[in-house]
Amino acid sequence: MSNDTYEEIADRSWEDIPVEKTLPSGSWLLRGRNATYRDPKDEDGSPTVTFVHAVKEPMDDVDDGELKGLGEGYDFGQNRIFTTFWLETGKDYAKVRDFLAKHGIIVDPKKSVKESLGPFKGSEVVAILGAQSYRDKAGEEQEKNVASSFTKLEG
Repeated sequence: MSNDTYEEIADRSWEDIPVEKTLPSGSWLLRGRNATYRDPKDEDGSPTVTFVHAVKEPMDDVDDGELKGLGEGYDFGQNRIFTTFWLETGKDYAKVRDFLAKHGIIVDPKKSVKESLGPFKGSEVVAILGAQSYRDKAGEEQEKNVASSFTKLEG
């Protein structure tokens, strides 16, 4: 589905549109889709940087049985992984710089934080995916994948 145009998607019946499923825990290859810097919402807030990854493929430690449970031909690329950093102190900015470095991006010290986010798109990293349950604003129980332990690709 990830290569379809919006028009092709709009012409599909609802039964043809795949339902996103929570992926099994383990190491996954992720590809950067976009990164967004947001100013604080109010004077007491903090700016944030949100990174969005598409899931590319599982690594060897992901259980084959659980992968088969997703269904034949399940498109991992439809799953999105969101990682947000709140920027309050220099240490928080350093975490963003380190996060970019794990994606193979070395920031230019003369560029702004916003300018440094551009190369994120298309970069790749390996991360451990787990599942997190929560209640949405409507009070309904939801589950999503969360990423941790980001590791730079070797080679």
